[in-house]
Amino acid sequence: LTSMRQQRVQPSVITYNAVISACEKGSDIDRVGRLMGDMRKYEVVPNVITYSSAISACEKASRHDQALFLMTEMWRRAVVPNVITYNA
Repeated sequence: LTSMRQQRVQPSVITYNAVISACEKGSDIDRVGRLMGDMRKYEVVPNVITYSSAISACEKASRHDQALFLMTEMWRRAVVPNVITYNA
């Protein structure tokens, strides 16, 4: 992502989703949190895929409070959870 920005390419929600999904699979929950913060900072709007991957990462790290926070944030932002989100 840093390299993209250095080349003046703004990462999209799809880019962030791919990185968050990779972090979820690699159990790098701390990086997931930083990426979600970066999305806010750079005004990239998370979608249901973003939240589902982040919630799954929280579940794998037994951070249930964070997962519930993300679910609440989804509703506040009018992002409707799907079956994947609920099974994360």
